[in-house]
Amino acid sequence: MKTIYLLLLIFPICCFQCKENAGIPNLHKKIKGLTFDGPPNPPITSKMLESMKQVNANWVSTTPEAHTYHHNLEVKSYLQEGQWYGESFMGSLAVIKIAKEQGMKVMLKPHIGFINDLSNWTEPPNLDMQKQTDRETHFKSQMAFIKTQKKVTKGTWRGDFEPKNEADWPIWEKGYRKFILNCAQIADSTQVDLFCIGTELSRSAVKREQFWRELIIEVKKIYKGPITYSANWDNFQKIKFWDQLDYIGTNAYFPLTDSKDPSEKLLLKEWNTPYNQIKALSNQYKKPIIFTEFGYVSSDNAAKEPWNEHKREAGENEILQAKLYNALFTKFWKESWFAGSFVWKWYYAGNGGEKSYSPQFKKAEATLQKWYKSPD
Repeated sequence: MKTIYLLLLIFPICCFQCKENAGIPNLHKKIKGLTFDGPPNPPITSKMLESMKQVNANWVSTTPEAHTYHHNLEVKSYLQEGQWYGESFMGSLAVIKIAKEQGMKVMLKPHIGFINDLSNWTEPPNLDMQKQTDRETHFKSQMAFIKTQKKVTKGTWRGDFEPKNEADWPIWEKGYRKFILNCAQIADSTQVDLFCIGTELSRSAVKREQFWRELIIEVKKIYKGPITYSANWDNFQKIKFWDQLDYIGTNAYFPLTDSKDPSEKLLLKEWNTPYNQIKALSNQYKKPIIFTEFGYVSSDNAAKEPWNEHKREAGENEILQAKLYNALFTKFWKESWFAGSFVWKWYYAGNGGEKSYSPQFKKAEATLQKWYKSPD
């Protein structure tokens, strides 16, 4: 834990110091949140977050990231030199500080990625990455190196992750526990308003229930505010430890329709099944629901597989993105058991491209502004 204490000491957050986090667990007002996509390099400035006020957001989600190599089950490199600044501890500390100064609440939502270790790979010399042939040489060399490594994990996405050998779960869990407890220390020391103990770790959350229950107990010894977990849309009903948490969190990328450009009437109809599932789970555990992420690319077919960012390869369709926003809010916003949402995502500059998930400078921005201005 020494590293995390050093971070807290060297970063100017003295204004956050307190005897006890006072956030537990009644958040009173609807969460009108955005997930902040920070820059690759410092600094993170007040101006980057000010734009959130344009859509009446009152919450920001910041996402420090760790990773596990496919050939090694350790959780590491979340403090590595050269890490994308917006996904580092230092970047999250900057977001927390600025958001608090601007009167916004913060969810700290750690992510973990599963990647290949290229630290010992040697790039072929004298490549010009402006040339197609040299780019192909670059990636072929990478793939050849990756094939020399023996994978000890299954899956490529965190929701599919599990060790090939079931007996190896504790190796990964030891590192993940350290990462999350470090994040809990940040959450408590900076008075974060909501802490998410994990994101989309579907197989782990179901197969390793006891690990998660023990982790929650440890987190509560450090962080005194409300806690959630961010379950994937196809997994949230299978999780059994909701009883230990303050909020049920899900990333609401529910598939709605194969229609290329559906009407809002059709979208509202297609929401009926997931709506009923979500409401039933809230009633079962007597816990409010938070959409810890939701979003849609601004292209045709965006309602078919909302989690699939490659849908942006279809034709541009800002109107459909706005309709999808409006249908979701129409269905959920006025429900007393619905605690609010975090849009995926809000870029520090620009909007990530014309077909990206961001609503910035698109028709969906006005839709979001309208709903986030509405009464709780």
